[in-house]
Amino acid sequence: MEIMANSYKILTLFLLIVLCLPDNLPAIEHQQQSPGFQSTMRFSGPLSPGDTIFPKLFEFLKREKNNGINPYHSYSNITPDLSTISFDYNCEYTINTYDPLMGKNKRELGFEEFFSYSPGKLKPYLQQRKLLVANGKLTSINGGYKYLTLSFYILSKSAPTVFGKLKQGSLLRLFMMDGKTVTLYNSSESNPKLDKKGEGYSLTGIYPIDASQEKILGKVPIDKVRVVWSTGYEDYPIYHVNFFEKQLNCLNRTLK
Repeated sequence: MEIMANSYKILTLFLLIVLCLPDNLPAIEHQQQSPGFQSTMRFSGPLSPGDTIFPKLFEFLKREKNNGINPYHSYSNITPDLSTISFDYNCEYTINTYDPLMGKNKRELGFEEFFSYSPGKLKPYLQQRKLLVANGKLTSINGGYKYLTLSFYILSKSAPTVFGKLKQGSLLRLFMMDGKTVTLYNSSESNPKLDKKGEGYSLTGIYPIDASQEKILGKVPIDKVRVVWSTGYEDYPIYHVNFFEKQLNCLNRTLK
């Protein structure tokens, strides 16, 4: 118990030191691919402390699980909010129908945030808004066919130039915490659409999920995700690490 207590003291001190670092760290090219954010996009930004801390923290908590410690509990108010990792998830369906004569059903869940990202250099200008937000939902048709819909919103008038579009067949690679990867492919091309306020652009990707991929996504937390845009790819850290587990549980529940 004494060793365990010392481990958390060291972790807390380490986080306090890093989180107190100034925001205006030297800019680096994204091609250098910092551990928490990797990119082939054509712009640069600072290496934010959060880019490296949180993935390492999840790795620490995952290791401690083997010692009987609950990794789904937030031990300190300076750690990320892990309360989202919960099995007490309220399934909110936008579509939940079943035709007993045809033997067919369709279920669709509401959108929820999958990940978001804001480069440290832009945070003073975004005024607590985020450069990129990806909201996701899962859909099940006929009890077997499932797919992920990702709705991207980019708060930038230069999004068509910097990000481009989502091509048909472009990949979405999910890096799991156990070291495995799951690769999904976009089924339809999506071009950026300007919002009504003229502030940013939206795109939508639709990614089918097969049975073998579902088996992994339903059990293993996600560490980060790679999105391939027409201009290059970017890796984004994931904090809603059990997004798929929660939504797949809802889709697979027996209809009452």
